[in-house]
Amino acid sequence: MKIGNPMSNLQQESQIRVSVTIPVHNGMPFIRETLNSVLPQLGANDEVIVVDNASEDGTSEYLSTVHDSRVRCINRSETQSMAANWTQAIAETSGKYVKLMCADDMLLPGCIEQQVAALDSVAEASLVASQRMIVDEWDSVLIRRHGLNGLKKRGTCRDTIRRCLRAGTNLVGEPSALMFRSNQIKSAMPWGDKWPYVLDISTYARLDAESEFIFVHEPLACFRVSRNSGSAQLLGEQARDFRQWRDALLSSSEYRWTRIDSIASKINLFGRSLARRYYFRKVARKAKAMSEGA
Repeated sequence: MKIGNPMSNLQQESQIRVSVTIPVHNGMPFIRETLNSVLPQLGANDEVIVVDNASEDGTSEYLSTVHDSRVRCINRSETQSMAANWTQAIAETSGKYVKLMCADDMLLPGCIEQQVAALDSVAEASLVASQRMIVDEWDSVLIRRHGLNGLKKRGTCRDTIRRCLRAGTNLVGEPSALMFRSNQIKSAMPWGDKWPYVLDISTYARLDAESEFIFVHEPLACFRVSRNSGSAQLLGEQARDFRQWRDALLSSSEYRWTRIDSIASKINLFGRSLARRYYFRKVARKAKAMSEGA
């Protein structure tokens, strides 16, 4: 199914400014809020591409009711892995800049324009990242400003990834809080599924090592913590995935790394894993209390 009348590839490449792509599998009911947060921020020469990964919860039916010429929906008949769906979502884009949105996250007002302006201002930048607000599945705010800890306004890909390795976490953030230069993110494809919990930061690490990452220290997106999110499903694997990816990257790349870095990384990874478990359990307790009180 396609909504609207997509232009030819040549026309799209010459005219599309921003491509927002949303890979989704069983995205109800949050996909509505996601689209509603994106569409008001887009101009006539922007696009939204939704890759529906064989959803069975009404997502496809809802998308068929979205009548906006900037929105194109691709319905898959067979489910593919999350990494493969993300890769297809990026491949379908035609814009100069690309933003991948998880189907339960949202943009805050002004996000698109601020991130476009940042990339326009720094030709050597491969991505711009902002802080994000953390909300639960009822839109209650858990953390008002989150992310980019210890990162200044700009840093190279190599230096930023090293800082993430030492911090034991993805300091840059989830894709919904980022915008990429199209040729850069496409050169880093595919998203890998060897370590699912770090498929985002492990892909950022494949961007041009000398390219610049721009950091906007204000929340421009909302990351949703819910019981059924991809992050929740992978919670038990996060420490293992990060550790294995870190060790593999350090063994095959030229990163300046010391024994003190190793110790700090292990301690930080343990502490951040506990913190994530706390927030997801907090959501689970709230869900249980609401269901019992219903």
